[in-house]
Amino acid sequence: MSEEQQVDVIVLKNEEGEEISFLVEDEFEFEDKSYLVLYEEDNDEDAYLFIIEEEDEEVTDEDEFNRVSEFYYSE
Repeated sequence: MSEEQQVDVIVLKNEEGEEISFLVEDEFEFEDKSYLVLYEEDNDEDAYLFIIEEEDEEVTDEDEFNRVSEFYYSE
């Protein structure tokens, strides 16, 4: 009997109010902030980085995105 791995799913709304399901790939700490790595449920090619705060916020600052991505993928 094989064990099934539980996958966390987060549903977020885009600017048009459409709900999009994201799979939680990972959660990690970097420079005193917590981040989530998410993939769209129907598209696992592009990763999204979100800062975990009272309200999750997508990383939109290009410099921060590059630093966090480099840190994450170098582990």
